[in-house]
Amino acid sequence: MSSSPETKLWSRLLPLLAVRIVIGVLLVIGLAPVCVDDYFRVFHADWWWDHPSFTSSYEWTPGYLYVYGPIVGLTGDLNVAPRALTAALQLVVAILLALAPGATRGSRLLAVGILLFSPLSLVLGTAPLTESLFACLLVGGAIALVRYVDSGDVRIALAAAVLYLAATTVRYEGFVFAAVFSGIVIARRPVRDARWTAIAVAAVPWIFPIGWTALLWASTGAPLSYLGNVRDDHFGQGDIVRALASAEGAVTALTVLAALAVSAVRLASSAARGALAESVLEIHVAVAAIFAAAVVATGNVPSQYPLRILFPALVLGALPLARALLAGIAAHPRAAKLALIGAALAFAGAGAAVAGRAPGVPAEDLEAAAAIRDRFDRGDLRDGEHVVVQHDLPSAAAVFVLANLSDRVHLDSLGDVCAPKMLTEYLSVCPDPEWLPRVRLAVVRANGTEERYVAGLGWALDGRAGEWRLYLRPAGGLDLTRNRRLPIRDPRAATW
Repeated sequence: MSSSPETKLWSRLLPLLAVRIVIGVLLVIGLAPVCVDDYFRVFHADWWWDHPSFTSSYEWTPGYLYVYGPIVGLTGDLNVAPRALTAALQLVVAILLALAPGATRGSRLLAVGILLFSPLSLVLGTAPLTESLFACLLVGGAIALVRYVDSGDVRIALAAAVLYLAATTVRYEGFVFAAVFSGIVIARRPVRDARWTAIAVAAVPWIFPIGWTALLWASTGAPLSYLGNVRDDHFGQGDIVRALASAEGAVTALTVLAALAVSAVRLASSAARGALAESVLEIHVAVAAIFAAAVVATGNVPSQYPLRILFPALVLGALPLARALLAGIAAHPRAAKLALIGAALAFAGAGAAVAGRAPGVPAEDLEAAAAIRDRFDRGDLRDGEHVVVQHDLPSAAAVFVLANLSDRVHLDSLGDVCAPKMLTEYLSVCPDPEWLPRVRLAVVRANGTEERYVAGLGWALDGRAGEWRLYLRPAGGLDLTRNRRLPIRDPRAATW
């Protein structure tokens, strides 16, 4: 008895997923942090879990917090848990591509291979950034939109609308794709339904963008203030040329360009027949590529891991590219097979380079975090004893996250609505945390007022990591609540 097409699909898909899971486990454990945002996002998610009113200062959309916050909050793990979630989200994207309508089984499996083993996907399918979550929602929405275009079923359109709405809460690119969704839904009205039904469904993804804009308008007086905040919230212009010169960058760029080329050809053919709606994924690829080009042209390349701007085009373009490659094999089997072998070797080489990439964060931050864990492991810090790290973002966030002991490692000058400074002689008007007298280790910057304060209490220098200094309170020594004076001025301020 012959097996069904679905059974054959899964029999070939499962080995791909199994191999990627093994690679994913190795990367989750061993991949070095790729950039500042790698751990800063996790820091924000953990902070939001404990302080639900936290809003990332209205710079970043809040959807990431709602997904990653419970993971890090419930597990207490700031390293493995968020990375494992990222890897799982990418596997979901692969399954969505495998279930895409209007494509052969071979093209869907090849698309899954392109997604899972692209060097950029190895990075963004491990680092706990926003891209994999965004891609999961966007690809899910796009594939549901394809099904809606085929069927005209308004229920499918509504499901797609909800996914696009969720995507707008994760990254601002979602606002652009919401416009794509709305245009396609209105152009392809539901079967046996009025135009107003289509308009209502098309409006769903705009609930968050309009609400977010109104909120910022009310709080800042500028409705588009978040665009300026995001532009200014990085460490200068990202070096996209250098990023593309890396192994993962070169392979990614060639893959995206190939996907864009085949998408453009199919779009031109669809437009000539007056059937643009038949090329939903190709429209998305073109929009993603135009968006990435606009980011580069306007000087807004993210300073942290710039290659991420190509990820939407790569993920959305995997299936159109796979279709074209299989068509090429049918027309020119020898040449196409050689091209596929070359591409596989390039993916493997760039993937190996990813596995051995240098950390994208300062070595001293990694060393300071490792030193904190070492103090706990060897028993210098006993049960009930705590650590305070000087408030020096973003480096302090790296030390906090990479130490991975959020219940016992804390950042100075952070509070919910009131921010006490603990590493100072001045007594804050904000209440001291209840664990402050039990702080045994202070991690401070060299030659700063914080170092002078803890040294003045008689704490002993117990280690160095670049400009970080680790001071250990001797048994019976003065704790951080001693020798504090009333402030000269009121230091009360919002946390952020």
